[in-house]
Amino acid sequence: MIKNRTFLTIAFSAVFYKNGIRVMTTSAANPKIIDEIRTTITRKSPGLNSPMKLWWAKQVTEDYFVAGRLSRRQLQYASEGGFKSIISLFTYKNHKDCCLGKEYLPSTIEMASHAKEVGLQFRTVLDESNGSSSVDLKLEQSLRNIPKPVLLFSDRGHSATYALFMFLLKNSIETTDFSMDKAVAMSEVLGMDLSMKCTNQKLCKVAGENLDFPKLNVLPKNWLEYWPAIPVYKNWFVAGQILESHIPLIKKAGFKSVVNLRAGTTHKGKPSQEKVNLLNIEDGRRADVDEYVGARQSLLRQEMIDPNNSNSSQHYASSNLEEFGDTIGYNEEMERSAFRKAGFPYYHLPVVNSEPFSAELFALYEPELMDAVNRGPVLVHCASSKRAGYVAVLAAAVKNQQDLTWALTRLSELGLAISPSKKPDVYEMYTKVLSKEWKNKYHQKNSQKNCGQCSNT
Repeated sequence: MIKNRTFLTIAFSAVFYKNGIRVMTTSAANPKIIDEIRTTITRKSPGLNSPMKLWWAKQVTEDYFVAGRLSRRQLQYASEGGFKSIISLFTYKNHKDCCLGKEYLPSTIEMASHAKEVGLQFRTVLDESNGSSSVDLKLEQSLRNIPKPVLLFSDRGHSATYALFMFLLKNSIETTDFSMDKAVAMSEVLGMDLSMKCTNQKLCKVAGENLDFPKLNVLPKNWLEYWPAIPVYKNWFVAGQILESHIPLIKKAGFKSVVNLRAGTTHKGKPSQEKVNLLNIEDGRRADVDEYVGARQSLLRQEMIDPNNSNSSQHYASSNLEEFGDTIGYNEEMERSAFRKAGFPYYHLPVVNSEPFSAELFALYEPELMDAVNRGPVLVHCASSKRAGYVAVLAAAVKNQQDLTWALTRLSELGLAISPSKKPDVYEMYTKVLSKEWKNKYHQKNSQKNCGQCSNT
């Protein structure tokens, strides 16, 4: 059995043969050069068919996604959101590390049983009888003739990413021409550092190309301690709705503040609670703000995904305290209170779904965003990571003096492509904020403002 799965890639090391390997570049380790020459990655919007429930599933190709070790809840979300198959890179026997926050992480046997209950194919690549040397063949066998899309997971997603790259490079003709330069670009997009000599050489040998993976400039270095986070640029990260019990993990990973873009309980004097995720309840429905719980229960019954799914005595979940849900929906005040109790810097900058993005809104929030990132690595979140992505990429561009082309490319890599016809309000916000005129008018003035939205006590 492999005892150190976190560094599984070390066990995959192989001798590097120059003969027969096409040399592409020897200067790729320079981050500036990498940024200029790398292949452009375009991905679909996060979350497959259920953005609120599956924002953490990270797309590598059209059919293959990676993740860290899954909870029972996430496994069911995967089924509800459109995945057909789940593959575990390792065999798990639950000992001391069987929880992520309050979420129980099932053993392999338990996961296989639950996957069958919710209609998912489930396979395991490595068990106690085979070592890491057979991972190439074992993963290829696991992926053959399996329904797609497929979610491959490991402890934190790093080993799963590496193993999937091996498979895709080895079978590039059959898997949409996954080349070495695309692997390098994708590793940067995912924030997965594959620059270790053993991993780099093994991937080069499989691909028949010599291309260095760069050492990633991502902070915090241990961000994979909270693997659901999505890297944006340097110390900017985004996420969908986080769980209350994950707050200690976020702190442990090295994040210094959290920015919440979800609507509060009211907006302009009217109820504005957003929906909270509920098992076996369809994603994307508008929150029911009726104060009478009975009326809401009737609505939930109409929104059930599978009436025969017996995940609870009611066949659906009616509340979700871990995601700060009350009897109506998501309650921002509960999240604010949890962060205050943890003594963790927290900013609430609501971006209401019913209102368009605008340069003026960004200008209003810019001082708080800059204050947050000046503390260190910041995690910006909303319900599905989309609003967070639009705001965080723009904030990162402003902070690091990047231009519009860079920002639009980064959005496309995150699956959030915009144009004058696609999300025109977001596109207009970007063009204004990143123009020279706007920079002269707002950025200097905002940098001198004091911030008043942080709740850290």
